[in-house]
Amino acid sequence: MKGLPTMNSIINDNYSIYQDDCYKFIKSLPDKSVDCIIIDPPYEKIAGGGGGCFGLEHRSYLTETSNDNLWSGLDLSIIDDMFRVCKVPNFYVWCSKKQMYKLLTEFVEKRKCSFNLLTWNKSNPIPASYNRYLLDTEYCLFFRKGARLYGSYHTKKTFRVLPVNKADKKLYNHPTIKPVSILEDFIENSTLPGDTVLDMFMGTGSTGVAAVNKGRKFIGVEIKPGYFATASSRLEEAVRNRENSEVSPQIEHDKEELENMELLPDNCDSFPVPRIEDEELADFFNKLKDKMPECDTRKASPEAIKEMASRLGL
Repeated sequence: MKGLPTMNSIINDNYSIYQDDCYKFIKSLPDKSVDCIIIDPPYEKIAGGGGGCFGLEHRSYLTETSNDNLWSGLDLSIIDDMFRVCKVPNFYVWCSKKQMYKLLTEFVEKRKCSFNLLTWNKSNPIPASYNRYLLDTEYCLFFRKGARLYGSYHTKKTFRVLPVNKADKKLYNHPTIKPVSILEDFIENSTLPGDTVLDMFMGTGSTGVAAVNKGRKFIGVEIKPGYFATASSRLEEAVRNRENSEVSPQIEHDKEELENMELLPDNCDSFPVPRIEDEELADFFNKLKDKMPECDTRKASPEAIKEMASRLGL
């Protein structure tokens, strides 16, 4: 993505994020350059109702979202570019009830996409119930045309019941943050490892974190400096966590390969640690043996140890 005009950007092997106006930025993206688009654009406010004895908390929420311009709605002109940059139509769009008719008209009637209505049902919604039903459901419309649906029985649920994570809202200072676990399911259902996910309304980076967690590449755009900085920190942490989580499986893989080469006894469930003269290797394997004292140390030659060390990158 070199050469794109942005206020600020962070680009690496895992993700590319840009502080910019998404409506302008998306025009700079190449045709058919992403595999899936997941967005949580500004909602359109539904007037009337609410309040009651819980009006103060409800008004506080509306004040937060109004201050961040989160009720300004979605400019539908961006849809043409969404179709242009995505390899095949493969879109998740969080929306309010008021926006559904417009979105269904644009994606289904005009562009002939199929769709699903997906919901997040909050188990701890804002208790603003005077003269209205609880605001306990968030909606996401999934549109596709020619895109395959992957995933599993457990990831393909059309509704999910989860609490609002108030700690995350406070930590990341964003009033409409979405659960990473739901976004991970969307990504697993609609992409393969190594695919690229785009979020033009990145906010504090939840979609990016989900993409990194699932081994996908991510492109994110956010115009607000504070949210951009938070997203950057969250993505850095997600990459570190993923790299750390890959260490143990790699060790198990190396161990399995060595067993197949008959360098380890069949009944050994950890690495052998014989006596060896090399101080560096001896120190490493003695530390390993301290953690796995049940290991048989009698059946590995120095050559086997060197082979093992080589495979482990020591």
